[in-house]
Amino acid sequence: MAVTSMSRSSIGDFNRFNRLSGPPPATSLQAEMVAIAGGGCGGPANNRGGGGGGAGEYYGGTIALPSSFDVTIGAGGPFATSGSPTLVSLTALLGGGQGGGGTSTVGVAPGEGGSGGGDDNTTGAGSIALIGDGNQGGTGIASTKGGGGGGAGSAGVDASISGNGGTGVTSSITGSAVGRAGGGGGGTKSGANPVGVDGGGDGGSGNNDGVEDGEANTGGGGGGAASNFNADRNGGVGGSGVVILKYANSITLDIGVGLTSSTTTSGDYKITTFTAGTDTVTF
Repeated sequence: MAVTSMSRSSIGDFNRFNRLSGPPPATSLQAEMVAIAGGGCGGPANNRGGGGGGAGEYYGGTIALPSSFDVTIGAGGPFATSGSPTLVSLTALLGGGQGGGGTSTVGVAPGEGGSGGGDDNTTGAGSIALIGDGNQGGTGIASTKGGGGGGAGSAGVDASISGNGGTGVTSSITGSAVGRAGGGGGGTKSGANPVGVDGGGDGGSGNNDGVEDGEANTGGGGGGAASNFNADRNGGVGGSGVVILKYANSITLDIGVGLTSSTTTSGDYKITTFTAGTDTVTF
């Protein structure tokens, strides 16, 4: 009889503990996410206009992340290079392609990537996107004006039209509508600066006046360089990538010291923005 009484007591204690302790901890993080790779560099120029840099690959949607996952923020491409990938757990996003162009010592073909770089028309049309969501760079006018870099929302504009960068994608994940992942404008030997949009940098004009880098943490492409005489000029550096997560405010993330991030609260949600670095995140 004593053994039976002890068994009932143990079962009762077990059930009471489970009722008081609530549901088991979450094993995956259900989040809304915007993630973008680094943008490509604008094309260099010598007595020509360089192509605009392509935007980094863009992801926007919902995702289930494991209780421990890695995050890497892609850097924007420097001289004559594509942007670097952004990584979130098993999701890898390609950097944007560099803009085409050339200096007195080197020729640069437009690069493929998240979106393609624009061309200066010495090597042909702007490069393609390597993945389905990106867009092609625009075609330039030989020795005169570069095509715009491709954006996540639309292709770069041909130099014969404007040389502007392709549009990006607008998201309100942080509470305000922000456009990101736009292409850089191409460079031009004369006239108005071709425009970069949604984080893409403007292309240069004349002696590289007004050339811009892609905006940080948008994945925008750098503006193409401009040179109206025999002098080497560099295009704008691509904008760095970003990862933004919006999730239930009952969850607290433990973020490794190798990542630069900030967290805000909006109603029932937390919004964490990762702007640089690489490390592991747990919860």
